[in-house]
Amino acid sequence: MEPSSLRKVVSAKAMSGFRLRLQFDDGIEGIVDLSYLKGQGVFKLWDDEKFFRKVSVGEHGDVTWGAEVDMCPQALYMKVAKARRESIASPAHA
Repeated sequence: MEPSSLRKVVSAKAMSGFRLRLQFDDGIEGIVDLSYLKGQGVFKLWDDEKFFRKVSVGEHGDVTWGAEVDMCPQALYMKVAKARRESIASPAHA
């Protein structure tokens, strides 16, 4: 990925079920399910759903939960883009 194509998160909102609604600097929006991470390693902090709901966008466009947890915006972007491609390709859209 070229530096010019690196995406940044501009908006992050916690949803039920340990999902995030994200918007990126290129206008792409989507929901990412992070429930599979709950209880693992640093994500053990999410055992308290109130902590998960404290999500914010860091100064470099990453997704953070204070100084304890952060997530790479590129990985999240790939998840959102993949979900969008799958949704478009599904028979419901044919």
